[in-house]
Amino acid sequence: MPRSLKCSCKGQFFIIAAALVMSSITSFGIYFTSLEKPSPSSLSIHPELAYIPELKSELCNLVGGNKSQTFSTPSQQTRYGILIYNPNSYELNNYQVRIDLLKAFTKAVNGDEVFDFYDDFKFKDTSKWNFQNSSLGGTYSISSEAIEFDGNWGCPWCWEWSSKGEEYAIWSIQKFTPPFIVEFRAKSKSLPGAMEEDIALNYYNIYYYADIDQYACQIAINGRGTTSTRLSDTNWHTYKVKVLNKKICLKVPWTNEFCRSGTIPSSGKIGISGDTDVTTNNVYFDWIHVRKYAPVEPATIIDTANSVITVSNPNSQNLQGFQVYVNSTELSKLAGDVIVDIKDQNGNRIPFCYEHSNGECNSTPSDIVGIWIKVPSIPANSQIQLKYITLNQITNDFNFKLCYDTAGLSCVNYCFEQSNGECNSTASNIIWVKVNLSASLNTTLYIIPSTQNEAKNGDQVFDFYDDFNGNSLNTNKWQVKYFRYDGSPDTVKYVKVGNGYVEIALQDGRLGDGASSYGIEADISHLSFNSIVVEYRSITPNWGGTGSAGWYRATHEQIIATTGIVGFFQAEWGNKGYQNNGISTSFTADYSSTYRPDEWHVYTISHANGQSSFFIDGNLLETLSSTPPTTPFISIRFSAEHWGATNYPVSILRVDWVRIRKYAPTEPYVVDSIIASGGSTVYSSGSSQYPVPKNVIEAQLNLFITQIKKEYEERGDFINISYKVYPTNITFNITLYSPELYITANFTC
Repeated sequence: MPRSLKCSCKGQFFIIAAALVMSSITSFGIYFTSLEKPSPSSLSIHPELAYIPELKSELCNLVGGNKSQTFSTPSQQTRYGILIYNPNSYELNNYQVRIDLLKAFTKAVNGDEVFDFYDDFKFKDTSKWNFQNSSLGGTYSISSEAIEFDGNWGCPWCWEWSSKGEEYAIWSIQKFTPPFIVEFRAKSKSLPGAMEEDIALNYYNIYYYADIDQYACQIAINGRGTTSTRLSDTNWHTYKVKVLNKKICLKVPWTNEFCRSGTIPSSGKIGISGDTDVTTNNVYFDWIHVRKYAPVEPATIIDTANSVITVSNPNSQNLQGFQVYVNSTELSKLAGDVIVDIKDQNGNRIPFCYEHSNGECNSTPSDIVGIWIKVPSIPANSQIQLKYITLNQITNDFNFKLCYDTAGLSCVNYCFEQSNGECNSTASNIIWVKVNLSASLNTTLYIIPSTQNEAKNGDQVFDFYDDFNGNSLNTNKWQVKYFRYDGSPDTVKYVKVGNGYVEIALQDGRLGDGASSYGIEADISHLSFNSIVVEYRSITPNWGGTGSAGWYRATHEQIIATTGIVGFFQAEWGNKGYQNNGISTSFTADYSSTYRPDEWHVYTISHANGQSSFFIDGNLLETLSSTPPTTPFISIRFSAEHWGATNYPVSILRVDWVRIRKYAPTEPYVVDSIIASGGSTVYSSGSSQYPVPKNVIEAQLNLFITQIKKEYEERGDFINISYKVYPTNITFNITLYSPELYITANFTC
């Protein structure tokens, strides 16, 4: 049997089986059977069995090691998960993904799902409006996220009851029944002058009418009278119109509410237009919404101790599907935290949107001045409570692990992105995570509460990273060197680290054709990247502009390939990207007028399949495909170049941070967040406790078994691994068939 063992020792599985045999000799109760049973002493003569203890330990550690443990039904805990989708047709391993935690976890919706009618005029929405051009109401266009009406003259009076249904330019498809409230934001392109009849023709028109060419109510907010009282001007203002059963009321920001009684259609549509006496003086609508009316607006109060919003209805009637507002004073109780979900007492999600400083309401969790909530029902003269959850509650005040499983056993590295782009352990709403992603599938990462900050520095997330936050250059990463030297002593030459950045400076000592290039270089050849994404934040503080002011100096940020270069430069020719094949160079246009080099910017170079794409501050400039370098890439450089004398300014480059990450044709992205029940079966080892859910152990074992079977079947062997989980242990049975060997092993962990 020893001879048979030796010649059939083909791979990992047999060594594992042998490891179980050796362990039975030393400390574990394991049973071994084969066609020929060897003696313990005969096994020890084989050198390959020296790996037995390590492999045995690896296998047992997979199911909890040698610790005393008890498996039972997991206790149910809430686990919040982030779903990351990989749109590429292949796996991405150790890939860096940027995640905005607020955007990932917020359940806020657009205003359409909160208000009875809402449009922020991001585009021409024919599902909401009938669009027409009218000689009276003017023409319209949609641009810059607003609708613009030209200056054709419509109604000349501030308030008019009219039967001219053709005066509007667009009208809603949806009908509304009083009472209701219309709010909108509008402005004029310029102010008109005063007119003899005391009114300048400059109107934002809101119409409520029963149907086309039928009796309509016009609310026209006019321009400037002889008293210089401005009812509309070149600033954005929010206006409020109440359409009640027998009157219409208008509220503008600078005066009291004004109402006018009249015949109000029992059901009708909303129309908007703009009229002025000057054709160039157009008017704009930024957004409009319609919501329900109540004689007294319900009040909302945030209770941070119980995480509830109390909504009080002081009216004598029930309010159904009513929009209530949480103002900035109440939100300030959260001390900077953000509400990301709202539910009723039965756990049903309640629609809400974030109101911003411009009055728009959507799901974007930034610039939040208030929250609009659509409450299903509020009883008369009563109050209800809505449960809310914030980002800090989900992230345990940003002390969390980010894991593939709900028990926190298999976790990934992440860092917090700072406002300047650096990535470290200082908490923020945005993280970079290093994760394995399956092809064309969602991968879920769960937030697991921790007792400490688990975030890492960027070094442990990106393939290369430096934030230059020390007092000296990290010589384990960088070399200081000349990349070209013209032979003359330089008047200024230094590399120094301080104030959170590295500064490189050079001033050549002679005037002439000679030029020197000096700076820092990092070796990245170990990455073996043929495709790459390099990002950095930099400034050339005394750039000087294009033309003569910038003569005789340049700064370069380069990725060096086996042959050729991809990079940016800032010089007298401007701010350009380029790629070089070692002989010829292709350039982008000059972008210095849009992105001045003497201001801080984030530069990104993405290269794959012979094409280099250049970005500044996240905006794509151009993609170059000619004169590509020969990869893989071997180093990155930051340098100052100078070829003048001391009468030309010093060439200076400052770099705040740099990172290198993997490339994918399409960036993975967050598609949703989920709430799951997480396991926490606890077993003890000494004074420590570990959450080990039974379902997680089984999932890990099944994955391991599948991988092992695949490896050995490819070699022509057959393997079967079975196990059973008991309350206090796990038993395994392993069988290996090969042309020369049959082994079975039974053991317990």
